[in-house]
Amino acid sequence: MRSPPLAALIALAATPALAACPTSADLADGVYVDFSDGTYVRYQTIQEDVVGEATITPGGEEDFFSGRYRGVFLMIDAGLKDNRPDRESLISFQPAKGEPDWPIVSPTMNWSGTVITQNAEGGFINRFEMSAAVTGQDRVSISGCDYDVDIVKIEEVYENGDGASELHYIREIGIGYVAAAGPVGAPYEFFYVPRYIGLKPPR
Repeated sequence: MRSPPLAALIALAATPALAACPTSADLADGVYVDFSDGTYVRYQTIQEDVVGEATITPGGEEDFFSGRYRGVFLMIDAGLKDNRPDRESLISFQPAKGEPDWPIVSPTMNWSGTVITQNAEGGFINRFEMSAAVTGQDRVSISGCDYDVDIVKIEEVYENGDGASELHYIREIGIGYVAAAGPVGAPYEFFYVPRYIGLKPPR
């Protein structure tokens, strides 16, 4: 099963409450989120999209990558080289020709279609079926900040496997993260809990 596109964007110590809770206005300069799997992400708006640059520390070894998002939908995924997206590893995700464009996240969102992936030169890599729907709302507390979230269920079916994920979209900021992931039709196997949110790096 291919890792869910957003899973990497999702520390381990308790953090004090913030004096001010980040909002969408803070995305111009950057909002940091630290997750329970040892990943922390810096989210920032670039034009109308959100770019998340992640630092991943599995086993204590750091890795870096960049993702460009439209709501909860990953549009570009790439490793980072010299603080810039690496073209050799870049993969773009977009609805296939004739499919509806990525929708705006809303309580009534219910999207499905074929997605194609391409390399930096526009060469075809793969295609898969995706469905994405808001299944409810919840309220989460991160670093003493309370946010309303839309719960988004995404399912992806590939030629050689499938994957499902539950994303939480924080409306007040305009960012989404994978909260849980696993195979389609089975209990989730992986969970990603945000432990810190703020305007400075967590570590």
